[in-house]
This record gives sequence, structure tokens and C-alpha cells, in this order.
Amino acid sequence: MGRYTGDLIEVSNGPAIRHGKGTYSYSARAEEKGAGEEGSEAVTSTSFYKYDGEWRNGVKDGKGSFTLHDHSVYTGDFLDGEMTGTGRREYKDGSWYDGNWRDGEREGYGVEFLKEKEMRYEGIWRGNKREGKGKLTWGKDQSDFVEGVFSNHRIQGPGVSVTRSLVYRGAFAGGVFEGDGVARFRGGEDGATLG
Repeated sequence: MGRYTGDLIEVSNGPAIRHGKGTYSYSARAEEKGAGEEGSEAVTSTSFYKYDGEWRNGVKDGKGSFTLHDHSVYTGDFLDGEMTGTGRREYKDGSWYDGNWRDGEREGYGVEFLKEKEMRYEGIWRGNKREGKGKLTWGKDQSDFVEGVFSNHRIQGPGVSVTRSLVYRGAFAGGVFEGDGVARFRGGEDGATLG
């Protein structure tokens, strides 16, 4: 069941609509039996979200904070009911994304940090994927990295990879070394010329 508190605007042909500042929260529980099998257990699911911010003509529009069903929180811009503009989404596990959004997806420049993997990506996103020029770092001190152009989350084409033991400059395909490139060990010894 949903609940709204905040500003409303009267309309001549129906109930008042959300317009201005306000908070809407929704919570529902659903119980579902198994796939029609006799003796199958019921599964209970809870749906929850909360939006606190600006409204325009009944939809989220402007600045706001949105708590989603997975308990992640997005704070930033909304347009026509969608996360669009700049904003930050923080997840329960400590991971986050801060950057540009369009229609609820990462789009344009942004920075993502994945806490469990100690991984950070800074660069271009398209359709919620790493897609364009960027740099992916990992490890506790974030000193290991790959930098170049990403396609579908993986480095593709010319780029650089630096790890504790190896520096590689050259071609990548699907996130791995492929084609022409030079690999050198960090200790100064010559590595291999690939290609």
C-alpha cells in the first residue's frame, strides 16, 4: 500500500496530484505458491520503495532521494519519473556509482566502486555498461589497472595494463591481451613482444 505526504495541486477533472515537495512510500507483501505442485511451499516476497523529493504533475521530477527494493539509495536528479541527470546510488554492501544517468541507467561519464571486489571504474557508460574510454583499477591500494576503450564491460583495442608484476602496452580483445603488444616485468627484465 502506498502513502504520500507533501504538496499537491488541484486539478479540475479529478483528484489532486503530487506537485512540489513530498514523500511517497510503498510497501507490499505477496505470497505465492510453488509452480502449481501439490505440497509446494509458499514464497513470500516484499516489495518496497520510498521517494523523498520534488514532484511535477504527479511524477518524480527534480532533486530527490529514492530508496529501492534492494535497499540501495539513489540521490540526485529525476526527469519524468526516471533517474535522469547526475546522481549517486549507494548499495547495501558499500558499493556505489556516482555519475550520469538516463532513464534509470548509467549513461555518460561516471565512477563505480565495487566494494567486495575492491574494483573501481572511471569512464564512459552506455546502456548501463562500461562502454567507451575508461580506467579500471583494483586491489587494496588500487595500483593495478587497465586503461583504454571498453566495450560491454571489457577493454577492447589498444590499451595499457599495469599489475604488480607486469606492464603491457598493446592490443586487447574481450578483456585479454591479443594482437600486437609489448609486455615487460615490473622488475626491469624484458618481457615478450606479442603479435
